Amino acid sequence: MSAARPGRPGYLAHVDGLRAVAVAAVLIYHAFPDAGHSGFVGVDIFFVISGFLITGILLGELDTGGLAGLRAVARFYGRRIKRIFPALICVLLACYLLGYWFLLPGEFARLSQQILSSAGFFINFALARHNDYFDNGATSNPLLHLWSLAIEEQFYLVWPCLLWLLFRGRIRALPIMLFVCAASFTWNFRTFDSELAASFFLPHMRIWELGLGGVAAAFLAPGRTTWFSSAAGAAPAPAPAWRWLAAPLGANFVAGLGLALLVAGFVYVDSGLPHLNAWMLLPGLGTAFLICAGDRAWINRRMLSQPALVGLGLISYPLYLWHWPLLFFARVTSDHVLSVPVLLSLLGCAVALAYVTYRWVEQPLRRAARPGWVVTGAVATLAAVALVAYGTERAAGFPGRLPPLLNQIAAFSYNPAAAVRQGTYFIMGDVDETAFKIDPHELDPAKPTIYLWGDSHAATLYAGLERVLGQKFNIAERAAATTAPFPPEDFNPGNARRINAFILASIARDRPEVVILHADWQRYDWRQVAGTVAALRRIGTPHIVLVGPVPHWLDGLPQQLFNFARRHHDAAVPQRMDSGLDPATARTDALMAELAAQLQVTYLSPLHLLRNGDGMLVRVGDTPDALLTFDTSHLTAKAAEYLVRQFPPLTASAPQPAR
Repeated sequence: MSAARPGRPGYLAHVDGLRAVAVAAVLIYHAFPDAGHSGFVGVDIFFVISGFLITGILLGELDTGGLAGLRAVARFYGRRIKRIFPALICVLLACYLLGYWFLLPGEFARLSQQILSSAGFFINFALARHNDYFDNGATSNPLLHLWSLAIEEQFYLVWPCLLWLLFRGRIRALPIMLFVCAASFTWNFRTFDSELAASFFLPHMRIWELGLGGVAAAFLAPGRTTWFSSAAGAAPAPAPAWRWLAAPLGANFVAGLGLALLVAGFVYVDSGLPHLNAWMLLPGLGTAFLICAGDRAWINRRMLSQPALVGLGLISYPLYLWHWPLLFFARVTSDHVLSVPVLLSLLGCAVALAYVTYRWVEQPLRRAARPGWVVTGAVATLAAVALVAYGTERAAGFPGRLPPLLNQIAAFSYNPAAAVRQGTYFIMGDVDETAFKIDPHELDPAKPTIYLWGDSHAATLYAGLERVLGQKFNIAERAAATTAPFPPEDFNPGNARRINAFILASIARDRPEVVILHADWQRYDWRQVAGTVAALRRIGTPHIVLVGPVPHWLDGLPQQLFNFARRHHDAAVPQRMDSGLDPATARTDALMAELAAQLQVTYLSPLHLLRNGDGMLVRVGDTPDALLTFDTSHLTAKAAEYLVRQFPPLTASAPQPAR
């Protein structure tokens, strides 16, 4: 969207340049997440820009007297619909068609639910409620990125009405905006650690970023002083801030400060930072300062106003809409990790689709001779898309598309809670060690004890250990989600440190004959397990077993079986296959085996135990609950039992520690 600076005609080219920076950061982050962890900063830049432009337009219309009261607000909503709805409709329809051909019925029904919530602009609330640890619906969501659009639309519902009320009551707007921003930021800061999803996805937690842009617009507005004073009927006068920024020295100083803050945001802001939301002030303030500096600042005039950046900024909205679904469906339909050339090609396709959408969908409709018909048609079309999505969800994603056995697999809903003993011996990572509900008579003194220590992957192994070895051993399970079995002093602070300290103390007290260490090693710095081995030896643990990573299926084993069925129309569900496996797992397994040899501990490789010359085991029976994993890498109970039966005797003499 092009916009004029409040109080001055003209196009803000540097704002589109900032949009280009924002969308490029998001695209790089989503396509190459290992290249940097601060790409999500791009969304925060978008929020500030949106708040600035929307507030500036509304202030100008309310203040000029050309459009009075609610008429200005109504016209604003009409422009928003023409701007937002057409490109969104195109993307939602494309996702629906791709989902029909390439997704399992359950996933297609989930996608339809996501289309419905996206069309209604409440997908962020659905994501905030997502609290099932074993449900990967939040991460395997082709419309996940639309949470930010939903927040903007919710902001648009409230902010124009607030400004109209302030204008009508001749109430000083700038202090009210500052108060709203401060209250939102404080609320976010106080609840971020305890309610992470809510702090990230809910509008009242993020309005401070959009409001920050609004503050910048109000600060620069050279309209009636009623925006800065309670005096009624005052004559229009330039804002003092604008007079100061009109000087090149002031503009360059503010732009330089803004660029420094923005660069610091990209360099230092990382998803692993404590109090991440406070660090988001860096890019937020940096964006606001750069916008306010105007085209008198050299940075804005010479850097951010470059034609290539401006061109990318003009298509940033449809580009943001298209890029994630393309990456998602390319990944889902592939049986291997996408290469760099493929990812770059996908981003190129996203740019091409964005330009087509901007040039032949957005622009013609925004310039239509009868805008009222465009608004009505866009609303009706989006409502029809939502209605089709609702019907598809109710039809369970049309399961008749699949062969019978694969349809059973797709329809089977595996609940691992009982098998992993969730809530008693397997706890979530957002609670501390007091959440364990341990039976004081758990250990029979007449039997030797096996201690299982790790995260959710270890928890899924429990069912196999209990079924195969439970008659001869006490099987003590101590597992916590996203908490690897590392020494407390070397692990993350907070709950993970306390949980692992508690488990290590329990092992020292109960003195088990065998300790099994297992986790989703790929997500951690697994070399820290060397410290765990040293700690266990210090307390006299006689036999330490390190279980390597289990197979990881790209986008989940059920989806890979569906991909197989699409390529082999009449074939039965295979017993084994190698397509769809994450190759990084084998690399981690080989390196862990080397480390275990150096540490002189027993190493068990599930990859070797589950693979033969025909490929990796896919299922251990003919029923859906006999799949190897029910998602990307968590074993089913039957698969865990099969795996444990392949283990050598765990009571064998342990290797002696190195001297």
